[in-house]
Amino acid sequence: MTEQPLDLIRAAVPARRQELLSVATEVYARTERPSEAARRDYSAIAEHALVRLGTEERAAYARRVAALPTLPRPVARRLAEDEEVEIAGIVLRLSPVLTDEDLAEIALTCSQDHLIAMAERSAISEIATEVLLDRGGDAVLRRLAMHSGARFTPGARERLSQRVLRIAVEAADQKNSVRVRAARDRIGEVRALIADVEAHRKQLDEVISQIARQDRAVDLATILAAFAQRSIADALQALFGTDHTSIEAWADDLGLTPPTRAQIVQMRTARLNQRNKPTGENT
Repeated sequence: MTEQPLDLIRAAVPARRQELLSVATEVYARTERPSEAARRDYSAIAEHALVRLGTEERAAYARRVAALPTLPRPVARRLAEDEEVEIAGIVLRLSPVLTDEDLAEIALTCSQDHLIAMAERSAISEIATEVLLDRGGDAVLRRLAMHSGARFTPGARERLSQRVLRIAVEAADQKNSVRVRAARDRIGEVRALIADVEAHRKQLDEVISQIARQDRAVDLATILAAFAQRSIADALQALFGTDHTSIEAWADDLGLTPPTRAQIVQMRTARLNQRNKPTGENT
């Protein structure tokens, strides 16, 4: 390569720069063992063009050269440090040119998305793993924990295990907190519905029909028990016991209309048909 392609890159309009870089890349990639001079020339051409290309053009170029074993290291490094993970990610995952030191240095300042890409390399050295372990968030740590090609310094794997365990515990606590809040909200809603019926703001028939349509068995039993002055356990037995006449007697006592009774029977039938199948939490 000579100075002429670089001169053309410098002088070219943006659309022409991409075309010239593409031609230079095609020529360079066909050379199995480029000389140091060829590496220098191509590196100068690529780096000069990359500064002036837009995001889409840089991303297209990154996809083309990410796995190229002869890609000059300065070019690989520039791509890997790009703020756009669309560009840097594929190079961080695939480039055989980046050294352990490159990866460690990039990991110190890049985004979590960049770290995720780095954690998806086929092999990760102890140096890179240390930085990923220190800076990585949950997604990075989960990838490291499952990565058969990641190597760890003494004690690093234990640190990783402790952090992944903490993540799992925190996730479980958060899930349980969501369930507790949902249960409290549901209890509050049922109490409000009972209060509305007692204050004649809503009809009992309307409320029971609504809850039955939503397949909320425990909530329905709570409301039935409140107005029949019986226990919730009695209401559940009436709803789902083998004697279908029991719930009919409850409906008679509460003066429920035929459409509401039909809603209850429909829910009861569906629940009984599903009794031997796995079910989620009753809501």
